This record gives sequence, C-alpha cells and structure tokens, in this order.
Amino acid sequence: MKYIQQGIPRQSRKLHAHWHAVATGIKKVKVRKPRKTGYTIDRTDKKERPIIMKRMRKDGWELWVIEPSGYYGEKGFGWGDFWGYHKKSNTMGWIELKTKNDYMHDIQKKRRDDCKKCGVNYWVIRLDGNGYTMTNE
Repeated sequence: MKYIQQGIPRQSRKLHAHWHAVATGIKKVKVRKPRKTGYTIDRTDKKERPIIMKRMRKDGWELWVIEPSGYYGEKGFGWGDFWGYHKKSNTMGWIELKTKNDYMHDIQKKRRDDCKKCGVNYWVIRLDGNGYTMTNE
C-alpha cells in the first residue's frame, strides 16, 4: 500500500517511516512545552551595529567582528564586539557596542580591567545623533 498522496512533495524514507509510525500509533510524539509569552530579548544593539560600523569605517577605522564562542558569564567570552585599528592615529583596541540604556555586564567589566592592566585600549561606543560617542568607561 502506497502512502504517497497527489500534490504533496515526496518525503525521504526516514521521514515517511516516522510519519507512518506516528499515524498508526506505533510511535508517540513528544509534546513540547508552550513558549513563554511576554518576554522579548532587546536586540537593538544588533540593529545599531551596521550603522556604527559604517560610521567608524568612514572615520578611518578598520574593524574586525569577533563573535563569541562560549557560554555567557564567567566561562564565557566577554571581550568586545570588535577589534579595531585606526590608521591615522595608529591605535588598536577592543570596541564594545552598547545602546543608550544598556550597561556593561560583570564579565565585560573584568575584561576591560584586564585590558587596562595590560595597556590595551577598551572603548565603549554608543550612537549619538549622526555620530557616535567613544568612551573608556
């Protein structure tokens, strides 16, 4: 007996076998918990990132995006969002992107303090009108 219906794209054998086992009651499907409602993650820094990168490159910065590759917190990455180099002033350092209301987490403060001990620049950048504000918080 064939279970292929007209108008439905052909499935792989493994997926078809799974569908058949669920349909006939041989296999039970795990019921997932419903998602929590009302909680949204603030992702405004992701929207502001390309704007700031464009403005900084226009000012003569070379930026390399450093993506975290670990857990958040003490075992996490914690370094800045960019590694930047300014050609005219010959300065390099970590650049952390923050929104107007955002704050630095403990691991980021620890990394900033480590950079200060070693003499490495660590800047915090926030959008400011048509430009950006660069501080050593």
